[in-house]
Amino acid sequence: MKTPSGSTNSTPFKELGSFVYRHRRSVIVIWVIALVAVLPIVINVGKSTSLQLGSATGSQLESVRADNVISSQFEKTVPNSTLLIVVTGRNVTSVATQELIRRILDSVNSSKSISGLVRNDTSDVYSPLYRTLASVDKAVYAALKDANSTYHGTQSTSQLRKFAVEYVANRTSLSVRFVNATFNLGQTYNESRLYELAGGIVWNPSEFGVGPSLSTLITSLVSSSRNLTIISFGLNQSSNQNLIVIRTLADSALASGGPTSGVQSVLVTGQDAISYDFGNSIQADITVIFTAAIILLIVATGLFFRSVLTPFITLGTIGVALGISQVFIVVVSTYVAKVDFTVPAILLTILIGVGTDYSVFVIARYREERVKGRSVQEAVETSVTWAGESIATSGATVIISFLSLALTSVVLLKAMGFVVGLGVLVALSVALTLVPAIIGVVG
Repeated sequence: MKTPSGSTNSTPFKELGSFVYRHRRSVIVIWVIALVAVLPIVINVGKSTSLQLGSATGSQLESVRADNVISSQFEKTVPNSTLLIVVTGRNVTSVATQELIRRILDSVNSSKSISGLVRNDTSDVYSPLYRTLASVDKAVYAALKDANSTYHGTQSTSQLRKFAVEYVANRTSLSVRFVNATFNLGQTYNESRLYELAGGIVWNPSEFGVGPSLSTLITSLVSSSRNLTIISFGLNQSSNQNLIVIRTLADSALASGGPTSGVQSVLVTGQDAISYDFGNSIQADITVIFTAAIILLIVATGLFFRSVLTPFITLGTIGVALGISQVFIVVVSTYVAKVDFTVPAILLTILIGVGTDYSVFVIARYREERVKGRSVQEAVETSVTWAGESIATSGATVIISFLSLALTSVVLLKAMGFVVGLGVLVALSVALTLVPAIIGVVG
């Protein structure tokens, strides 16, 4: 029969306690080796997380099936990643804004640090407009030259101009007002005049009678209040490096324009950018959470046990569990499902909670046995025997609860279930082996 003071009856946890005490130094060494062994994998944790926002797995979902069809049929023509630059200012049709956009486009397109840029999938409101204006200007002056050759001396200059403008308008399906405004640029013109005309067209398209294609372009990339415009860069691969480079180039272009340009901000967004920013934000939050938790842990356990050493035993063992558990983020992300950026923070808080709880159970029982006059070996074996049963039962329920989330089709929950469930298993194993091994050594 089992008694609170411990008996000679053999149980799995009594056997475990006896084994851990006999091999306490080896147990500590094994856990340290395990922690060191996973460090090369843990380094890649930041690359293994992404923003999921409740996305789901499983071909049974209509949206997933459709997305799979698109990916399989159009993988060479549809970029996997798009970065958007949002330019805001008092008036994004201004010459200064257009010069800024041109600097951004030139620097991005010429950068050798950006990989996978799909150059024919770069979109902004002005580049197609410039091309249209240039081709129309060339066409109308060519038409005027032909008209001069045909009707030389029989028609006035104004009549020949009207003929050329109307001819080009009919051939291009552009309005006479648009072609006439382009003709007014002159046969040779500088960028400033081109930017002024393009800005006027974007500011009030109806005044120039732009066609449906240009109208759609303007409404898609410029806000109705003309204080925001978008530049889109298509990339065929996701890369934090691409994001960092494009942000650096955009910031440099903005800085070179000076404070009088009227441009208020140049912001980069897109799926890669959101994932990157969320990751950095979560990492910063984890630092705050971890620091606060450690301080409170040291204070609470120190006051409870009235010991300076005990909080650091608990802290060290939790650190081992946390370090080793990071490997599950990489493994799950690689072989099971994408891991959301929030999962590491959830793993951290849960492991600190359960790890502290399990360690305190073992250490508190060890302390009770020592107060009763038992030897270090007897106290360690008894603490594992009785506290071990409690924390094993508690840990098993937590592990089962989280692993059951792995059955869901929601990516965030599936990944969280695997990562946290396995992490709690490590924390439980640490509490049952490493904690008693350390207190067996330090007494």
